[in-house]
Amino acid sequence: MKEAITEFCKVFAEKHLVPSVVSIAGAIAAFLFLPSDYWMITKIGKVLFFIFAVCLIFLAVEFMAFCYHKLCSHKNRNAKEKYYNQSAARNEQQEMEKLWTAVDEFAPDDRKLLKEFLENENAPIIRSSGSRYFGNSLLASDWVVSTEEYDDHAEEPPFILPSNQKGKAIPIYSDSVGRPLVVKYKLRNEIFTFLKYSKEKYGKISHFE
Repeated sequence: MKEAITEFCKVFAEKHLVPSVVSIAGAIAAFLFLPSDYWMITKIGKVLFFIFAVCLIFLAVEFMAFCYHKLCSHKNRNAKEKYYNQSAARNEQQEMEKLWTAVDEFAPDDRKLLKEFLENENAPIIRSSGSRYFGNSLLASDWVVSTEEYDDHAEEPPFILPSNQKGKAIPIYSDSVGRPLVVKYKLRNEIFTFLKYSKEKYGKISHFE
């Protein structure tokens, strides 16, 4: 039991040494400045008054220390949030500059196509499978995904061969019943989301819009 009490006092003194010293010093000061016939001293005695004064001052010091640490923690948290927000804003601006520069490098028709994707919520754009795109073309870039399908709703095939023996024109790229093979293009989801965010927040998707 004695060892447990000693260990407790040791741990308490290590963690609360300064408040304990301030509390004892404050209680002694109270004895020095208060008259010997002070009503609380006469009512509960010097020993109990001393213990009461020590506990009261200790709690007051601990409360002030708690408030101080909370205030510092709040300030530090606000400072970190401000730093992270500023850092995020700088990173966002850098990414936007990269996006706008990339859009600037596309041909006018490709920039128009990007706006079409945005206006139609990235609905697929259909092109003939015979179409070929090279260089810096949007539909040849990794900004889009594509798939080939037979089009049941094509009014007129974009490429036809001379009439066959039965007098029927057929598409160059078609199945056995003449349905033309087409390619559907969509922007990649991350590209579409990025462009849409740029349009909604900054009102543009390039430097010259």
